[in-house]
Amino acid sequence: MGHPKNYLTSPWNIIDLIRISFLYVGVIFSSSNVGRDAHDEEESLTKWFLSISLFFNFAKMISFFRIFKTTRNLIRVITEVIKDMFSFCLICMTVIVGFSFIFFAID
Repeated sequence: MGHPKNYLTSPWNIIDLIRISFLYVGVIFSSSNVGRDAHDEEESLTKWFLSISLFFNFAKMISFFRIFKTTRNLIRVITEVIKDMFSFCLICMTVIVGFSFIFFAID
């Protein structure tokens, strides 16, 4: 049996830990909010935790399509595009922040 630190080296294991922990936190918040107003701040916090958990659950579910031969290449292309988009988004955000500072200085 491997060391627990080795478990955290895989990104899928980290995603599993995140989705399970967010699900438990969401359920705990949901059960503790019984009888409170629906527009309560903790209710929206519960929705956030459950939404993040659902996002990671669907990401994990999409990864299971790699099992099938017909969808394996498509899932690989999607993951490569997401990896490449990170660099583009970083550059784009840097440009947006730079222009916002420029326009703030002009105003």
